[in-house]
Amino acid sequence: MDISLKKAYIQILFRFRKNGLDIPKILDVNITELFVMAGISNNIFCNDKSVNMAQIQSNTHITKAAISQMFTSLEKRGYVVRETDKTNRRKITVELTPAGERILEEAQKQVDGMLEKTIARLGEEKAWQLIGLLEELSDIAEDIKREDAGA
Repeated sequence: MDISLKKAYIQILFRFRKNGLDIPKILDVNITELFVMAGISNNIFCNDKSVNMAQIQSNTHITKAAISQMFTSLEKRGYVVRETDKTNRRKITVELTPAGERILEEAQKQVDGMLEKTIARLGEEKAWQLIGLLEELSDIAEDIKREDAGA
């Protein structure tokens, strides 16, 4: 394989990581926290206010330990309140606070604006192609990881 192709691939991954979807730091949340907060607000992880860690993990592709740390951090900043069910200690109820709702709303406005500008410049057809290619790339990376773990 051409060494320049490998180099270009690595360089663009780092460049995208640096310049990709980013929320201004003044909002005090990162994109993963925003996604989880939106999921809680819209009940995408469950039908009630209880939080299913496995469902959050499958939607965000982060570990349960990282999700727990994220909730602790969001709780310390006053964006969520978390309670353990007294009858079932595995069941956790998480709600956004008014401060959490405000930060979520502002962050969503900024992210939506940035996404609209990005997609407008790229074009919808290319955006869908990019999504398909990134999905394929993610599938390949997961397959290789599984193969290497089994070796």
